[in-house]
Amino acid sequence: MWTSRDQGLTWKREKQLTRNSPRNHTYARRPVDANPAFYTLWADGDTMEESLSFLHFATRDGRVFRLPPQMTGESARPEEVK
Repeated sequence: MWTSRDQGLTWKREKQLTRNSPRNHTYARRPVDANPAFYTLWADGDTMEESLSFLHFATRDGRVFRLPPQMTGESARPEEVK
């Protein structure tokens, strides 16, 4: 997780959210006015061909979760990614 305090002129790495993934991860986006437990959101997948893609989110303290690939009801528990 990278942060900038000067509108993007300089950046500081705060925490590494993922490691050794078989898929490419898009850059994390921060939701506006979101609950601190929902600090950033991104997706993964293969950029060169059709592939599985998962949605991920992280808390402010860097805990990473992956949403289930299929929802069988109106809600589902995300899986924590270690």
